[in-house]
Amino acid sequence: MLAIGVAVSLIAHLLTGLAIGLVQTLLIDVSRFLPADYRTPAVNPIGTLLIVAQGGPKAAALSASDLVWGICAPIFSTLAVVMLMADDALDVATEGWDFGGHGWAYTHIIKPTQHGHRPIAYVLTDLQHDGLGVGYRGVVADIRQSSDGQTQSISLASPARFLFELKPGTSRRWTPSSEPALVRYAERPVGDVISLDQKVIHDIVVSTPATDLLRELRDLDTQRQHG
Repeated sequence: MLAIGVAVSLIAHLLTGLAIGLVQTLLIDVSRFLPADYRTPAVNPIGTLLIVAQGGPKAAALSASDLVWGICAPIFSTLAVVMLMADDALDVATEGWDFGGHGWAYTHIIKPTQHGHRPIAYVLTDLQHDGLGVGYRGVVADIRQSSDGQTQSISLASPARFLFELKPGTSRRWTPSSEPALVRYAERPVGDVISLDQKVIHDIVVSTPATDLLRELRDLDTQRQHG
């Protein structure tokens, strides 16, 4: 997140300098139509900082007001960047990115739960016969990983067992092609919690819908059943 803060700060200062430069040019054009007494020199604080950093005669010729603007503008823009970095909105916007190298479980399971999402996992097992396999769906209650990031076990709350079929895609010259597909059949609840270890886990697919959305869907389903 520190790298993001530095990048955002640099971009903010660059855009601020460009915006002020544009306004400065506009004010100079407008001031040509004003009496001399009403003409006020437009100052670019970012440009002032660059002049101070370079030194020389231009820096020595700066007025006190120029220096004040040159100091205040970076302070305000830095405060704005700090407030942005502290806001949860930035964390939500970047929740799919793993800047800290924490691994996929943190990025797609732990981090989304901090922002009102509920991770639901679809675990496909190696228990397969005649093209059909056994899978489990449920809310991720716990996940264990090894030091190299391999999943050792996963526990699902309110699990449901289902049969699945992996259909390969087709590519034909004269007929429409089809993409590979996962087809689920005969889903059935199987208790409160189930734990699966790496010996039977073939693939894990995680979805992180918003908790509020799940609550609304559950309420709609209840109303339909009692309707």
